[in-house]
Amino acid sequence: MLVIIDMEWLEWCCRSNPTQISALRVTEGWEEECRFDRIIRPDSEQNTAWDHMGFTGYGKDEFLSAADAAPVFGDLQAWLKPGDVLCWWSTATAATFSAVWHMLFRAAPPFFLRQIKPAITENLRRAGAPVYGSAYRMAEALGIPLCEKEHCSADDVNVMRLLLRDLQADPGKILHCALPEGTERTQMRDLHKAQDSFGKLRYTLDLSNRMAHVSTCGLIPSGSETKTVAAMEKVIRSLLPPCSCCKKEYWQFSGNAPLRISGKCS
Repeated sequence: MLVIIDMEWLEWCCRSNPTQISALRVTEGWEEECRFDRIIRPDSEQNTAWDHMGFTGYGKDEFLSAADAAPVFGDLQAWLKPGDVLCWWSTATAATFSAVWHMLFRAAPPFFLRQIKPAITENLRRAGAPVYGSAYRMAEALGIPLCEKEHCSADDVNVMRLLLRDLQADPGKILHCALPEGTERTQMRDLHKAQDSFGKLRYTLDLSNRMAHVSTCGLIPSGSETKTVAAMEKVIRSLLPPCSCCKKEYWQFSGNAPLRISGKCS
């Protein structure tokens, strides 16, 4: 089945941190069959542009009470079916999704990834609609009534569905519209470079409160006895639990499954 999918994310500490993901399984006539919508708790509360994220219709409290990326992507994996084809508007978003999936599961997504926009270019030209820009601009040009909010993933996937239905797009063309050769490989190369950079950050051991932080973390209490180390390996050896600013790096480095860490900053 075709699944229209969209993801929003923030760039922080050399990593792509997903904040929303939505997937819409559709029939051959572009009608909705079922959907998956989740918002995701950002890695860092201090380094998040809440005003910008608020444009999507979700508030700060909703993001902070949401699940982390790992369980959300685990639920998405359980929701998707064997043979599902993930259809993306943007190649950049598809490649970022692949990179995040690889970071979480240490494997490529076990699904075909396809592009929507290049597959409907001729349909758009015949309809007199622009062939560049967002699905919202194209839908507006075609007179499709919209009440959705742009950059809200749940709304974005529905606008893509409405556009595909209005254009009577051929599902077969989308099935044959793969990502440009090398897109995912380039994204994975950039991911590995970013992970190498992130792994070379300095870390601060808060000896007073028994907590490990990235040295730039804003949650390090003033007046604490601290020690700076230059490698995650030394953080692991200190046996101090990680703050939320570095706990994912901590568990990925140690090779253990993520655990719920208790402490002042987690």
